[in-house]
Amino acid sequence: MSRVHVIGCGLAGLSAAVRLAAAGLKPLLYEQSGHAGGRCRSYRDPALECLLDNGNHLLLSANREVLAYLDLLDARRGLRENLPARFPFVDLADTRRWALNLESGRLKGALGICKALPGVRPRDLSALLRFLFVREGAVVTDLVSSNHALYRPLIEPLTLAVMNGPPEAVSASLLARVLRQTLFKGAAACRPLLPAEGLGPALVEPALAFLAQRNIQPLYHHRLKDIGLSAGGVDHLEFAAGRSDLKPGEAVVLAIPPWGCDALQERFLPQVETKAIVNLHYRLPKSVDHKTLEPFLGVLGGRIQWIFRRGDVVSVTISDGERWMADAPETLAQMLWPEVAAALQLGEIDTPPFRVIKERRATPLQSPAAAGRRRASRTAFSNLFIAGDWCDTGYPATIESAVLSGRLAAAAILSR
Repeated sequence: MSRVHVIGCGLAGLSAAVRLAAAGLKPLLYEQSGHAGGRCRSYRDPALECLLDNGNHLLLSANREVLAYLDLLDARRGLRENLPARFPFVDLADTRRWALNLESGRLKGALGICKALPGVRPRDLSALLRFLFVREGAVVTDLVSSNHALYRPLIEPLTLAVMNGPPEAVSASLLARVLRQTLFKGAAACRPLLPAEGLGPALVEPALAFLAQRNIQPLYHHRLKDIGLSAGGVDHLEFAAGRSDLKPGEAVVLAIPPWGCDALQERFLPQVETKAIVNLHYRLPKSVDHKTLEPFLGVLGGRIQWIFRRGDVVSVTISDGERWMADAPETLAQMLWPEVAAALQLGEIDTPPFRVIKERRATPLQSPAAAGRRRASRTAFSNLFIAGDWCDTGYPATIESAVLSGRLAAAAILSR
């Protein structure tokens, strides 16, 4: 089979490339930056002197596409399974703490989840059944309103984490797919998987090593400017450094976000609105026994939403983060540290060294209208395929969706 050109070395592009390589092809990879991983990567921070992820991601044992990808790479060891399937929370408004422990005896599936939530009565459970039958165009609050008992302790934090948007604005259908694959299946599908060292070592470096073993190296600093077409489909790629002509039978996987190249929008990539996420990383002082802290913690009643701990670094996530994009890093770090300290019960500690990472385009907007405009792997051109977490995979824009989209693009090419 002829060569395949994969544009973009994020997880979607890497997923497509390793599937193609496993089938005996030797894809050409192009990446406009100097590193692979896209919006899911790690880097060594010079100020904190440690490895940081550019964003926080919680994977679950239900993420079958990610696990299959890692199995292909023989790299499951990069993820640490946290047992039991337990999700601790704290409410800063009243200091109440609780945990959804899905593996505690009689507590099973959705029933167990609701029994563990404060203020939730058995009759409130019926609201979850609405996610089994979602009408087209519905937002999450059409199914569970903001005054429902399930909304504050479960639906709102889950929606923000998965959809990066408020429940009143995002697609209920996309969230329902996640619920059916995770919470509704109980503990076996909900065991947390956290990167042992970081997202890069867990998800990116194994793919690069797999490709390198087959003499496939990404071409970094290759920025795509345009795609040339003829009657037969794509016939050349226009990079900032020059033109690359395709030979007959060659194919292209366009694995860049819709905002990745202005010239390609509308013809090949949709116009999308985007949503921001703010991440803050704090390096704890040596006086804190970090080993006693939870590996992750959901937070209600504050501005922060999730805290993740790896070693002596705690990382904070604020989804739907547009309101914080204009604030100076110092302002954000100082303002949010008291919430972090309260959530972790650290007492009075001065703000430790920090790093603030703002992802202005962390995900696409995932409204019902936007979800309806998502595109499939195959395009109108016989040798052009697309991949990305924003594609029509049936899942929200997540790591699972990115990896799945790459596999689907590779499968479409291999089936030609």
